[in-house]
Amino acid sequence: MASRFSPTTLLLFVLAALFSQTVLGQNPPSFSGVPAVGSVAKDWKYLGCSTEIPGRALTGLSFSNDSMTIEACQEFCTKNNFPMSGVEYARECYCGRFLAPPAGWIYNNDCNMPCKGNPAQMCGGSSRVSVFNNTKFQGPQPLKTVPGGSWQYVSCFMEPLYGRALTTLVKADDRMTIPMCTQACQGAGYAFAGLEYGRECWCGAAKSGDLEDASDPMCAMQCDMPCGGDANTICGGRGAIGIFKDGSKNIKRTAKVRRHHGEDHEGDGSGKGKRDHHEHAEDDYRDFVHGPVNVDIGARKGRFVKVVRRSPDGQRQVEREERVAL
Repeated sequence: MASRFSPTTLLLFVLAALFSQTVLGQNPPSFSGVPAVGSVAKDWKYLGCSTEIPGRALTGLSFSNDSMTIEACQEFCTKNNFPMSGVEYARECYCGRFLAPPAGWIYNNDCNMPCKGNPAQMCGGSSRVSVFNNTKFQGPQPLKTVPGGSWQYVSCFMEPLYGRALTTLVKADDRMTIPMCTQACQGAGYAFAGLEYGRECWCGAAKSGDLEDASDPMCAMQCDMPCGGDANTICGGRGAIGIFKDGSKNIKRTAKVRRHHGEDHEGDGSGKGKRDHHEHAEDDYRDFVHGPVNVDIGARKGRFVKVVRRSPDGQRQVEREERVAL
């Protein structure tokens, strides 16, 4: 009995089958075992096995549980606006934007601990991190110009060691948007507006002097948190504030005045040097996400960051410490 398919059709079927096997083999629906460096699954590329360091190889958010899988970590990092994810010690997940030095790549087989939530996958090892990169990552962007107004984006800054970048918290709202903040500051007569933690709106007649710019991607404190009321735009970050300026304001030339701490900050040029009664001292800092805590933050040109949180009972807990060579 003659075949219903011509030789050309049969050849096409064979080529299609070989192509499918090749593509599926190179881009599987999920990772398993110890993946090959450079392999891709669901748009996530495996970068390799990294050494861990005291300040963490990936310096962003993290979590751990006994249901850990590679996909659970990737989903967590994507949700929190990080392009890189890393799994470690079978149950730990870390997020970041870069591999912090001196962390570096090690033998791939060193990442050999089965994931707690899926033993068919490897979730790093002891002081070893399996690192992945989202090749299709597109995070929200800072809004450069506020529609229908005169507000212009200045930059993202790290909060200073003492006091605040802007002196007055006017609103904290889980539905925060950039226009909501600029309108509140404009209505209160302020020339500067700043957004932080995705939900806080700060205002000021002038911004504090000598602020460290956090636009450098190597800086651990960045404006990377989506606005609570608009996930497509950025509303500052953890310890970082995105500042806007009202272009319609005739802002006086700022001048250096002395704080009671002895540091300089910008004033309104009057020379009075009077400390704004809204300004927070170090021991007066309030984290409006986690409640009242005391925080020490040291930042030097975006290359050294140490954050120490004290709980209300006075117990010190190190949240993050990073040292990056200049």
